[in-house]
Amino acid sequence: RKEWTTNVQPTYDRRLTCVEKEKEALTAQLTQAHKDISSLKSVRDKDIELLTSELDKTYKSKVETDAELKDVKRQLHNALRNLDEMALDGGKMRCDLEGAMSDFTKEKQFYHKEI
Repeated sequence: RKEWTTNVQPTYDRRLTCVEKEKEALTAQLTQAHKDISSLKSVRDKDIELLTSELDKTYKSKVETDAELKDVKRQLHNALRNLDEMALDGGKMRCDLEGAMSDFTKEKQFYHKEI
């Protein structure tokens, strides 16, 4: 039994040393993986914050743009209504002017006849 222990013990010791080194390497890899995961979570959280902020800005900009568009449409509608009123007034003025010119032409002809 002493011979077996003398021959086998160094093999077990070497194997134990290898296993301990593997364990240390795996522990280091696990620690690095945890650090990497934490880093990725931090970056992800920052990305989410940035995207949320950009989404808020975009939404506010859309609301402002929609309000401006509504105001421009209202102004355009008012301008078109004013143009329609001006066209009606212009047509009425033309009719009035034509009537006045007709009266003037009649009076002119009347006075030419009398002269």
